[in-house]
Amino acid sequence: MSQTQIYIETSVYEKTKHIAEEKGMSVSDYVNEMLEKSVETPGKGHAVKYFGTIKDDSFRVPEDRPRSWNSPRETL
Repeated sequence: MSQTQIYIETSVYEKTKHIAEEKGMSVSDYVNEMLEKSVETPGKGHAVKYFGTIKDDSFRVPEDRPRSWNSPRETL
């Protein structure tokens, strides 16, 4: 396993530490788990390359919606 050092905002560290403690994990193990999930899970970019490969007249490109329609999220 590789070792690295990163710099993050104190508030992000505190939230991460709290979540790790709730799960009974070290911060290192929790961050490693989250990073593994993020690199293993294909995101939107992965799906976009297949967009339009279905030959179906009912398949339509959705309209872009304004960002104001997004739900508010907690900033880390």
